[in-house]
Amino acid sequence: MVTPCFAAIAARVIAASALRGADLSQGTSSAARTRRSRQHNCLCINLLTWGDEWRLSGKNGEVRVTVSGSFRSNNAGMLRAAVLDGVGIAALPTWAVAEQLRSGKLRRVLTAWEPPISAIYAVYPGNRLMSMKVRAFVDHLAQRFGRTPYWEYGL
Repeated sequence: MVTPCFAAIAARVIAASALRGADLSQGTSSAARTRRSRQHNCLCINLLTWGDEWRLSGKNGEVRVTVSGSFRSNNAGMLRAAVLDGVGIAALPTWAVAEQLRSGKLRRVLTAWEPPISAIYAVYPGNRLMSMKVRAFVDHLAQRFGRTPYWEYGL
């Protein structure tokens, strides 16, 4: 039996290179921009259960957008590099793009919509007592990540 003992929130953003993101961030309604995202090269991460469908939440509820693109990976770093090179746009976790968002190399697009958040868990075998080392590690994770992970400050 495995017992979760710590959870943190990992948010996602839709990101584009600073040069290519302007047309998705300006003009028309947020619904029109969401529909227009289908016309862009949307880079997909293989690890998400919804595959080629982006689930986005906004003030009027959830919308599902079927996307397609020329590049997919199971690695957020590879997708970040492709977005930085202007290959397309991607739904990426904030931990993978926080530095580039702060520096302006990447920009958030479709800002009226939020991809679903993920959770990060620390787990341990629940059939025995937690060792001091494991407890210290879990306490460190809780302090470092907390309710708002350190990488999200200033975004």
